Amino acid sequence: MSLQREAMNECRKINILVAVSDDSEGDRIIQHLQKHPGAQVLGGYGNTEEIMAAHRKSPLDILLLDVNLPPSGAFSFIRKWPGAGVPPVVFLAQTDQHAIAAFQFHPLDFLLMPVHLDRLDDAVTRLAEGVRPQVNAAAGNLVLDLLKDRTSAAVPAMRAAMETMPGMVTRPAMPVLRLMVKTAGRINFLRTEDIDYVEADRDYVRIHNGAKKHLLREKISRLEQTLPGDRFLRIHRSTIVNIDRIKEMQPLCNGEYSVILHDGTRLTLSRSFRERVFSRLVTAA
Repeated sequence: MSLQREAMNECRKINILVAVSDDSEGDRIIQHLQKHPGAQVLGGYGNTEEIMAAHRKSPLDILLLDVNLPPSGAFSFIRKWPGAGVPPVVFLAQTDQHAIAAFQFHPLDFLLMPVHLDRLDDAVTRLAEGVRPQVNAAAGNLVLDLLKDRTSAAVPAMRAAMETMPGMVTRPAMPVLRLMVKTAGRINFLRTEDIDYVEADRDYVRIHNGAKKHLLREKISRLEQTLPGDRFLRIHRSTIVNIDRIKEMQPLCNGEYSVILHDGTRLTLSRSFRERVFSRLVTAA
């Protein structure tokens, strides 16, 4: 196997740290994740000091944290995280009383124990896909050159060069899988896969979920960056659509298109987004 291929395979592995106060639950989660082909699982960490020591040894890609993590809880730990970004987090809890507080940290998910293991599989798969760089030909050649070098000085150069490549879109390593919305005075958690489309409403977005509508205080450009890129597509400066909901597209006289969803809803694909949308839909087909 070539050096380049070995390095690419290594990049596909993501480091997952599991810190759960219940030893039996922690062991169950670890044993399950160890079967995932894209995961390198670290586990058995019972407090914040051990987690940071593990992170210094091998940078973490995802944290599975018990909200009651000793000594002061997972929320306090995340607030004090040193350095640049906190890795994507899945909070684990015995009850849902901490769910609302948890979502201020924009976690990958909030799961009740005992954990439904298929939810973890979905999260790990999305993260594994997200950390693999999508580059154009020039960036690809640069990556191969730097892999041959494999010096620590080459890594910052590679990152800087890739960020300046035309057409590169910056997205978080891990998109959100659920949004917190208010309905009839209650807090609900809406799975992103259940969203039909989103439309901008000044400083808000209106989320359409079947016959239901949810108003969320968020800029549409910000929401675009947090929704899963493999599922959602910006078709207009004020509209994001779930690709799976698109039934057909009909051309309009001004170079725009009418995007028709399975429920009959008609949205507009503007000319400025047309080329990117067509390219994305061909890839998704």
